[in-house]
Amino acid sequence: MDNKNLSEMASLISELRNRKNLTQKELAEQLGVKDKAVSKWERGLSCPDISLLPKLSQILEVTIGELVNGEEKDLSALNNNPINQGSPHQPDKLQTGSSTKKVIWKVIAKASAISLLCLFIIIGCNTAIEKGFSTIAPPLSITFIIWLVAILGAFIIGKNKMSSALFCGMSIYMTTFFYASLNATPGRVLTTFNGFPKNFIPHYTLILVMFASSVVLLVISVGSKKAFSDKSFLLVTSGLTIIILSVVTVSAIMDYVDLNALGVDGRFTVLLLLAFLMSCISLALWLRQQVKQIVKSQ
Repeated sequence: MDNKNLSEMASLISELRNRKNLTQKELAEQLGVKDKAVSKWERGLSCPDISLLPKLSQILEVTIGELVNGEEKDLSALNNNPINQGSPHQPDKLQTGSSTKKVIWKVIAKASAISLLCLFIIIGCNTAIEKGFSTIAPPLSITFIIWLVAILGAFIIGKNKMSSALFCGMSIYMTTFFYASLNATPGRVLTTFNGFPKNFIPHYTLILVMFASSVVLLVISVGSKKAFSDKSFLLVTSGLTIIILSVVTVSAIMDYVDLNALGVDGRFTVLLLLAFLMSCISLALWLRQQVKQIVKSQ
C-alpha cells in the first residue's frame, strides 16, 4: 500500500470512529488489539492486519474495499434512483431480521453454557462445604498467593478481563473455604451488629457485602453503554459471582444453623434475596445492551 492510500485509509478510520462515538481504546477492545495499534493506523504509520479488516469494516459499517481505498462510496445517487427504490430494499430488511435472529440464538447458547458452568460450580462448592475444608486445597496460603500473583500479573500486562475472572474465581474459592471452615469448627456466635440483636452468624457479614455490591452493579449496569468493555466484563463476572455465592450461602447457613441450633434472621434472608434479584437484573440489562450492540455492528 502506497503512502497516499495509507494516509486516506488513516483519515477514513479516524473519521468513522469519531462518527461512531468510539474512543481508540474502545475500538481496540472490540478488535482485540492495543489502543496504540489504532493510534498508529489513524496516524498513517501502519495499516490494520488483513485478518482484522472484516471485523473492522463491520464495526465502522463500511465495506472492506472502501476501507482499503480510504474512501466511502456515494450512495445518495443510488438511493435516489427509482430503480433502487421500493421492493429492492425488502431483501435487506429480511436479511437484517435473519441476522438479528442468529445473534439472539448465539447469545442464548452462550448464556446457557455459562448457566451450566455456574451450576457445576455451585454443586462443587456445596459438596466442599458439606465434606469439610480439608477437601479444598489444604495449603490455603500458597494457593492464595499464587492466585493473587496471577491476578496482578494479568492486570499489569493489560489482560483486564482475565484479571476480573481470576478475582471473581478467587472470591468464590475463599468464601467456600470460609463456610467449610465454619462447619468444621461449630460454635455459637452471639453478638450485636448494627442494630441486629439476634444471633449474628458469620455468614451475615458476607450477605451485607453481597447486597452492597449488587446495588453498585445495578447502578453501573443502568449507566453502561458499551457491552464489550473491561468495565462491563467485570460487571458480568461480579454479577455471576454474587448469584453463585447467594445460592451457596443459603445452603451454608442451613448447615451452620443445624450444627449450632440457631435461628435464621429473616431480615438477612430478604437482603440475600434482593442481592440475587438485583444481580440478575444487572446481567439482563447487560445482555440486552450486548444484543443491541452486536445487531447494530452488523
